[in-house]
Amino acid sequence: MLTSYHFSMTGRAHIQMGKKCQDSSSVVEITPAWKAVIAADGVGSCDHADIASQIAVETVSKVLRKSFPGNKGTDRDFQSLMLIAAHTAANAVESYIKENDPENAEQYHTTLAMALCSSKTAYYLNVGDSAIVGLDENGKWHSITHPDNDEKGGVYTLSWRDHYHVGKVKFQPVCVLALTDGVYNRCFPHAMKGEPYEMDVPLLNFFVNYAFGIEDANAEADSETQKQNIQKFFASDACRDMTDDLSIAAVINTQTFLEEDDIPFEVDWFRIYWKSLQATPYDDAVKQKQFASFIQEYYNDFTEKQVKEFAEQYIHPVEIPSDTNANQATVEKEEKEIKKVEIQKQRRLL
Repeated sequence: MLTSYHFSMTGRAHIQMGKKCQDSSSVVEITPAWKAVIAADGVGSCDHADIASQIAVETVSKVLRKSFPGNKGTDRDFQSLMLIAAHTAANAVESYIKENDPENAEQYHTTLAMALCSSKTAYYLNVGDSAIVGLDENGKWHSITHPDNDEKGGVYTLSWRDHYHVGKVKFQPVCVLALTDGVYNRCFPHAMKGEPYEMDVPLLNFFVNYAFGIEDANAEADSETQKQNIQKFFASDACRDMTDDLSIAAVINTQTFLEEDDIPFEVDWFRIYWKSLQATPYDDAVKQKQFASFIQEYYNDFTEKQVKEFAEQYIHPVEIPSDTNANQATVEKEEKEIKKVEIQKQRRLL
C-alpha cells in the first residue's frame, strides 16, 4: 500500500512580515497503485507568488488524473505526461495573469517539483530550487533532482520551460518526497557537501520511517499523526534557523521490508559544525567561541578545559597517513558487507 501526507506551512520570516505562505503542495491519488507528490514554491520576492504556486499545483493535479496512461504506459508516455502537466501549469499561470493582472506579470513566479510514483518505480519533473528526494530498497537516500539556480543564485521558475528536468528514477523507491527549498536545504546542508553522506539521514528518516510495515487500516491515521509531529518539530526552537516557507509531499510504500536500522549513516556533527563556521566571515576568535558553545550544549558536564581540548582536535586536526585511512576504510566496508549479508539471510529465514 502507498500511504501519503503533505503540508505547506508559513515560514518564520513571512510570519514576522505578516505575509501568507507562498508554497503549495498536494498528494494526488491517480489509482490505488499510483500517487503523485507535488510541491511548488512561490518566489518570495513576488507579491503574488502564492497564487502562482496554487495554480501550478491544482493544474498539475488535474492533468495527471485526466491523462494518466495506465499500467500499460511506457517510460516515454509517463515522462511526456510530466512535461505536458508542467507546460499546462505554466500556461494556466500565464492565462491568469493575462485575464487579471497583465501589468504585473513578474509578480507571479513559482518553482515546481513533482513525481508520479508506484511501489515499483517513479517519474519526476523539477524546475527551480525545489527538489525530489527518494529512498531505495537498500536503505540509501538520493537527491533525485537538485536545486537549479543560475550563476548568480537566481531561481529558475515554471516560466523557464527549457529548464524542465524530467526523467525516471533509477531504483525501486521505498518512498519519494517533493520538498521546497526551505526543507531541502535543512536535509542537504551545504556543510555536508562532499561528505560520505551529504544528507541529514536521521531527519529524512523521521519523515517516513513511521510507515514501514504499518497495517493498511492504520496508514491514513498514522500519516496524519506523523504530519502533525513534523509540523510541531518545524515550529520548535530546534528549527529556528528554518525561516522560509516549508512544504513536504510524501508517498511511502508500507510493504517495504526495510527497517530504520538498515539505513546507514555515519557523521561527525562537530566536524560538520566547525566546517560550517569556517565558511562564515567572522574572525577566528568568534568562530572558536561559537564552536565551544556548540560543544558545551552537547557535553554539558564538560569543564572549560575539557571543551577546549575537545575542540582542538577539530580546529587543528592531526594528519593521519593515507595508508592507515585506506586500511581502516577497507575493514569498515567489509564489516558492513558481512552485516548486510546476515540481515538478508535472516529475512529469507522469516
